[in-house]
Amino acid sequence: MLENEDNSTGKSGPDAPDGTIMDSQDTEVTMAGGGDAGKSNASSRYTIKKTLGKGAMGVVSLATDNVLERDVAIKELHASLSHDTDLMHRFRREAKVLAKMAHPGVVQIFDFVEDGDAVWIVMEFVKGMELADYLKERGPLSVKEAAPLGIQLAEALAYTHSLDIIHRDFKPANVLLSETGALKIMDFGLAKLVQSAQHTMAGTILGTPSYMSPEQAEGKTADARSDIYALGVVLYKMVAGKVPFTGDLASVLAQHISKPPVPLRQINPSIPESFDELILSMLEKKPAKRVQDMADVAESLRAYEEYASGQTVVSDRATVEGESELDEFLDKRQDMDREFEERFKKVLTVMFTDLKGSTTIAEKEGDLSSRILIKDHNKIVSTNIRDNNGVLVKTMGDGTMSHFSKAQDALRAAAAIQKGMEEYNIQKKSKVPILIRIGLHTGNVIIEKHDIFGDVVNTASRFESSANPGEIQLSEDTFNALDDKAEIFCRYIKSAKLKGKSEAFNIYKAFWDEKEIERDIPVQDEAQEKKKSSRLVLAGLVISVIIVIILAVFVAPKFTEKDTGGERRSIEHSVTVPEKPSR
Repeated sequence: MLENEDNSTGKSGPDAPDGTIMDSQDTEVTMAGGGDAGKSNASSRYTIKKTLGKGAMGVVSLATDNVLERDVAIKELHASLSHDTDLMHRFRREAKVLAKMAHPGVVQIFDFVEDGDAVWIVMEFVKGMELADYLKERGPLSVKEAAPLGIQLAEALAYTHSLDIIHRDFKPANVLLSETGALKIMDFGLAKLVQSAQHTMAGTILGTPSYMSPEQAEGKTADARSDIYALGVVLYKMVAGKVPFTGDLASVLAQHISKPPVPLRQINPSIPESFDELILSMLEKKPAKRVQDMADVAESLRAYEEYASGQTVVSDRATVEGESELDEFLDKRQDMDREFEERFKKVLTVMFTDLKGSTTIAEKEGDLSSRILIKDHNKIVSTNIRDNNGVLVKTMGDGTMSHFSKAQDALRAAAAIQKGMEEYNIQKKSKVPILIRIGLHTGNVIIEKHDIFGDVVNTASRFESSANPGEIQLSEDTFNALDDKAEIFCRYIKSAKLKGKSEAFNIYKAFWDEKEIERDIPVQDEAQEKKKSSRLVLAGLVISVIIVIILAVFVAPKFTEKDTGGERRSIEHSVTVPEKPSR
């Protein structure tokens, strides 16, 4: 029986899951190098303090970085792995890719060290506990408790998927819960690397059967949708208190391949039907029938997230001293407001991007081409956000939201994204040219864990919607916050009301392409000439009207007088004609 579904069957110790990077004790044991006391590595940069755990891949230890004076976690690979030349070549290459990841939901890799036969991966040290242990202690969670955890995990995996990094062994034992409540995922891609050395690890089953996707159970290639399946199993366990399938190894693998999971509502009828449907869609046997994007999972989970808000019940009874409890409450409220401003509010520049026409591309080129296109788009966007000191908050299908401490960095990232998309089109990697809209707005936002909220976020999304494909539009607040307005040419284009906003905003356009600047100058000159011409025409019309009025006032009466005199003489003449004499 697989009694402990959270840990790989390949681990070497009953209580030492592979990849543990948390400290459960305060006592320090000083050791050096390779996990054995008395040994030191060639550089002497790292000093081993104690062993944290042992797993299928190696030993994990708490260590000190003697140069930066900080605690780190070191995973030393088993000698059987380090002797495989081909594996080590791939491992170095993979380590370089993993080291580039920068996301609050991913354990950071700091260094890759080779010292003789010893091979170390130096990682971020997280003080806390495994998600697996937390779930054992807590038991089943409510949907409202599970949703925020699921959102953190989905957003972190969406980020790694945008970099073409698949986990392949996602499970609660590979997730750390820090003392601050933040979740961090570790051991990305390592299972795939070890697979080529499976012959050196006889009896070891790679991956974790209870969280293994059907395609992995069948020995097929895993992709991002395999991680979606694994997260579905994790969410299932969070609210049900158990994984969908249990039994011996062969039975569990067979159930993943062919047996439908028991719906969550049959286990707990209070679970919302829509949540149950979401989990079941993540656990579809065929990858093509699952939710296709981890960002969509995060977005769906938001419907069940409940943000904690402190409530104070205030009595209307006056105290003996005659002071109202309301006064005391208001004083506390002011203190809370000040603390809230200091801890959770910050001036940031928020950027929204949106890929134009992805639905049309899917209809013309097919779902596979559309998926490849969105993946390429996300890679261009996320890379340039990271390279310009930004934080990718989330991906939403073919759109993204990110934030920057400096408006200048945000504008640089936006321009780099547009240039990257232009290069992508020039290389004709897509049969249909792809264009992206970008909107920027700056102001106070509320920061909560890894997400941001507030009117600034909503307004930034409206600027993105206002932009034409291939354009960058920014608010006047963002324009005024730029440190160097000459770096990327921007100009005011119009004042308009954005969708859902009652007030008008001054909209600026950033010209990321020098050719666009050159084309824009004649347009501005032509517009000025048209304005001048219009003014001249208007002035001419006014003068003409004035002349007509003058003629009407001074000239017309004289003509009228002459006409009247003529009529009088004609009448008099007709009266004086003599009559014929009567006979």
